[in-house]
Amino acid sequence: MAWATFYGLTFPVLSDPGGTEDKRYDPGDRSRPSYVLLGPGAEILVVGTSVTDAQIEAALPTPYP
Repeated sequence: MAWATFYGLTFPVLSDPGGTEDKRYDPGDRSRPSYVLLGPGAEILVVGTSVTDAQIEAALPTPYP
């Protein structure tokens, strides 16, 4: 993900646009990972089982080129 490099992120970031990783979990299993997307000031923007690249890019403080 180019935006992760642009912002100098040094931790693992997973983008799963086709849902390949998500499909590895049983839909009825309550142990599925959940995600929280925080915006500036630690405002909670998204809570759920997925976060899209578009949601991440919209949350970034500086527009990604």
